[in-house]
Amino acid sequence: YINFMLVQSFRYQSDLLGKIILIPKGFDTDFCSTWSHKYARQAGAAHDWLYASAMVDRSTADLVLKEAIQTYPTLFVRSLAWPYYLAVRAWGWKPWGDHREAQDELKCADLIRACADSPDILNVTK
Repeated sequence: YINFMLVQSFRYQSDLLGKIILIPKGFDTDFCSTWSHKYARQAGAAHDWLYASAMVDRSTADLVLKEAIQTYPTLFVRSLAWPYYLAVRAWGWKPWGDHREAQDELKCADLIRACADSPDILNVTK
């Protein structure tokens, strides 16, 4: 899969978490490994951030992906919520495990520390 670096941070308001997820500029994402629909890439990037940062457990991150997809105004995109949710439940264990390795955790921790000084880049806030 091809990774992309976010050129600006963005926020996703998760009703499931009751929090705002802030995905930082500079974060590398592959938009949920198979994410290609241009209008739903933010959902994939938010999911990737939750996997990389381990701010929530895997099943919660997967539910946030489904929630985010279901918020899109386009019926076609909303119809992808369950298939993508089931796909990450079935095959997300590998990327989740990969992110738990020490090297990836250190890279994510470094990114979080580097972003801490910027007021528009936080991890998960109320």
